[in-house]
Amino acid sequence: MKESSLYPWLQPYSNRLLDYIRQNKIPQALLLTGNSGLGKRKLAEYYASILLCENPGDNLEACGECQSCKLIASATHPDFLMIEPEEPGKAIGINVIRGLITRLSLKPQFNGQRIIIIDAADYLNNAAANAFLKCLEEPNERTSFVLIAEKPSLLPITIRSRCQNLFIELGDKSVVYDWLTQQQVSDPELMLELAQDSPLKALAYAGNDMLTLYQQCLSHWVGLISGKGKLNAVQLAENWQKTLSVEVILDWLSKWLIILVKQQYQQPAGRIEQSALQEIRNRLDLSKLFQCYDLLLQSRRLVDTQVNKQLLLERVLIEASHLSK
Repeated sequence: MKESSLYPWLQPYSNRLLDYIRQNKIPQALLLTGNSGLGKRKLAEYYASILLCENPGDNLEACGECQSCKLIASATHPDFLMIEPEEPGKAIGINVIRGLITRLSLKPQFNGQRIIIIDAADYLNNAAANAFLKCLEEPNERTSFVLIAEKPSLLPITIRSRCQNLFIELGDKSVVYDWLTQQQVSDPELMLELAQDSPLKALAYAGNDMLTLYQQCLSHWVGLISGKGKLNAVQLAENWQKTLSVEVILDWLSKWLIILVKQQYQQPAGRIEQSALQEIRNRLDLSKLFQCYDLLLQSRRLVDTQVNKQLLLERVLIEASHLSK
């Protein structure tokens, strides 16, 4: 993987990783954190490709020609392991980590580093996290871990304290606007706003006409609060889940509530929400806004559990229907 294939907003972070290599201070465990849709996994793979390359050169770029690079490209490198949930949102169980420990009992097959990336490390269940801790407490020969997490607080402090933390954030948005324009996204500024500063989400949203769906959902939500909508909370929850994941719905609801709170203090809304929320902004009870937001935060913490998502969403929407004075 060449550096040019990295997303441009990741350049400052790739430089940090290259400094580790130049100074021969490769962390035993690196924790990449930050919101979704920023390319944390791609950054981890870039870092791994350089560590494993046999001829990285003075500029520290994976050559793409050596045996290690070819094995990485074919996903068959014996010293490069990727661990992730079997399905999005599912936990990483103890059996996966036991298998990892068995692999680590053997020496690396090549002369360089062995790299293990754990994507969605915050989905390690308790047993798996405890087992993985032993890997950090008893380091193996020439072995480095890269953990990726959107919610690092879910990881035990005993794991986090043993990792070098690298927090990924967006930085200069003009770089992202240029990249989205190159991907033929019209109005990249608006799409990035819709995606809540997540470039990869913005690209996906643009390809799926998500803006139209977003505006429809916002209109239905305003109708629910004002009492002028055609759908009640239960019907709305059912309809939304036909086209959207509960995670996306809760993200949007969170965004709308935050905007409404800000408007109570005379702060402007975004371009999309300004006119849509105008109808209800002066009719809301501020204390109820905070209560509804607290419930929303609780619901977001529960969404990855075995909770009934339909009932969870209904509860949030019923609470929202009472926001009006």
